[in-house]
Amino acid sequence: RQAIELLHQQWQQPPSLQALADAVALSPCHLHRALSAALGEPVGQYCLRSRIAGAAYLLGDAGLSITEVALAVGYDTPAAFTAAFRSRAGQTPQ
Repeated sequence: RQAIELLHQQWQQPPSLQALADAVALSPCHLHRALSAALGEPVGQYCLRSRIAGAAYLLGDAGLSITEVALAVGYDTPAAFTAAFRSRAGQTPQ
């Protein structure tokens, strides 16, 4: 639960699996298995889905540009954000 809570708190830039494992005093391998079972998908996919969902919210309600949203959710470039968004959401952020 603590690890999931940390992922929810840091959805914009999720911690590495090692940092998360250190925070909850578990091995990365054990934590990955436990989180994947609890979340119903691999941790990386869950984090990506959370970031894209948060980005969609920001795009719709915050009045931010695509570049501002990309940076806010942890992408280095708008192009990387657009590719990830298109891959996950099936459409461009525009």
